Amino acid sequence: IMGGGFGGCTINLVPNVIYNKFIDTVKAKFNEKYGHEPVIYDVIVSDGARKIED
Repeated sequence: IMGGGFGGCTINLVPNVIYNKFIDTVKAKFNEKYGHEPVIYDVIVSDGARKIED
């Protein structure tokens, strides 16, 4: 869990085979507790920052 103290956020590494079920479950549980859907940012892991050589 991370964040600035305003509800926080999580970073989740989820296998593709369970991704859809994971998202559906998180949305349902969050909505049940807080009364609205969470904002979910779907990202793809990459190699990160690096120097580009010519």
